[in-house]
Amino acid sequence: MSDRPFAPAADRNKDELLAVLPRILPSEGLILELASGTGQHAAHFAPRFPQARWQPSDQRPEALAGIRAWTEGQPNVLAPLVLDVTTPEWPIAAADAIVTVNLLHIAPWEVCLGWLAGAARTLRPGAPLYYYGPLLRR
Repeated sequence: MSDRPFAPAADRNKDELLAVLPRILPSEGLILELASGTGQHAAHFAPRFPQARWQPSDQRPEALAGIRAWTEGQPNVLAPLVLDVTTPEWPIAAADAIVTVNLLHIAPWEVCLGWLAGAARTLRPGAPLYYYGPLLRR
C-alpha cells in the first residue's frame, strides 16, 4: 500500500461523487479526468463505466506513478498523461466528458481560465464538463 499515495479528502468524497457521476457522464467514450492527483478517484470511478475509456491526467509528472499504482489492472483506464490545463494544446484531441475534482478552489485564476478554454476545445458538442469542489455561493 505504501507505493500508492493517499489523500484523505479523495477517500471521503469518492462514494458521494460516484452516486452522482452515472447520471452525468456517458457510459461510453473517452472520459478525461483532469488533476487526477493520487489516482484514487480514477481507481474508484472507472469500474462503474466499464464501456468507457477513463483517461487520468495531472500537471505534475511525479504524480503519474501514483496514478498507475492505483489503477493497475483496470482494463478501461488508460496510461496517465501529463496535462497542464493552462497550455493551449492538450494531449487529448477530443473527449466525451471531462471530470475535475478539487482543483479550481486552490488554483490561480489562470488555471480556471485555461480549464474552461481547454474544455471548450476538447469536449465534443453537448458533452458534460463536471466539476466538484468547495465553492462559495452568494
